[in-house]
Amino acid sequence: MTKKIILGVFAAAALFFTAWGAWYVSSPVNSADVVTETVEHFVSDNDAVIIRDEQVCYSDIGGTIYSSVSEGERVAKDSLICTVFGGAVSADNLNELRMLDKKIERQSQSLNESSEYAEGADTESRINSMLRSVADAGRRNDIMRIADYKEDINSLRSGAELSDEELLQSLVLEKQALEERISADKFDVTAGMPGIYMTYTDGLETALSPENIESYTPSAMSGLMIAEPVRLAQGTVEEGGVVCKIANNHVWYAALTLSEADAEQCEEGAEVTLRFNSAGGQTVGGTIYFISEPEADGSRLAVVRCPEYFADAFSYRTADIDMIFESYTGVRLPIYALRSDEGGRYAVGMKGSAEYKCYCEVLYTDTENEFVIIKSIDTSPVKAEDMDRIIIGER
Repeated sequence: MTKKIILGVFAAAALFFTAWGAWYVSSPVNSADVVTETVEHFVSDNDAVIIRDEQVCYSDIGGTIYSSVSEGERVAKDSLICTVFGGAVSADNLNELRMLDKKIERQSQSLNESSEYAEGADTESRINSMLRSVADAGRRNDIMRIADYKEDINSLRSGAELSDEELLQSLVLEKQALEERISADKFDVTAGMPGIYMTYTDGLETALSPENIESYTPSAMSGLMIAEPVRLAQGTVEEGGVVCKIANNHVWYAALTLSEADAEQCEEGAEVTLRFNSAGGQTVGGTIYFISEPEADGSRLAVVRCPEYFADAFSYRTADIDMIFESYTGVRLPIYALRSDEGGRYAVGMKGSAEYKCYCEVLYTDTENEFVIIKSIDTSPVKAEDMDRIIIGER
């Protein structure tokens, strides 16, 4: 009986050590899950100031405003953006003007499309092209455009001669006649520069200008009377009143007030990335354009020039912005998990119970906290990013 008990104990112990050994081989205690991490070197200002080249547009007469463009729409230099008619204008007349403008726009597009045909192009080619355009308009659910194309196709098939230029001219004359009936006194507002059409102001259009950037300081920024943008009166305007403004959408600037320590990390001409925390973390590239002289507390103003259109830069005057100098994304490892051989640096990865050499490059090293960020090299047959675990030491 005693012998049977002893044999049973040995059998149980053997079973336990076999199972433990299998677990130890597949999940060694000196390994870790593959973790992808981003390390950034950045400074922040939660009240960074946006500086734009802006033109405030005024009306020489008082009356009813008819806008040819919509809020946030891009406009070209010298283009008509709105008309002010002296006195009151009925809603019916304004709606008729909008319909004529839409027809003129569509006819202008049609004229541009027809000019793409080589002289003497056959009728069938034009019909086939218009049929493709009908399909495109259908996907956009542009019912009026579809109707125009069908009318043109029917005219071509019936042999009627189309004159896009004559039709466009007749629409323009019709609009002019309507404007004359509405009021003998009118004032056209045109864009003095290309940019974004806006119908609100914040009173800082002249206080903040790209031309004056090199005179700005942290004190100047903190002294600004920044308030919520004021929506301009819609529909009517008094003589000399503000109708709208145009903001340059090609180049704009962000001014960040930084502490002495943060400012020391900045260098004029350095390329950086701005992250708008107040706009869901969207990013845009730029270059440090200007760094002011230090104030009494050591703070400086760093101004970043951004030559790229970014819609949210036109929605704010101040924003919570991170200025990112460097960013590294890869697999995080303890420094001692890196190995090397004649093939270069590598980490030992595990997929299931199998082990692989994952050759890599080191993107970032933190000697203080003893970790690295690595990225597998293109020539490595297996990638660290595809592993289940990384061995971080010898057993």
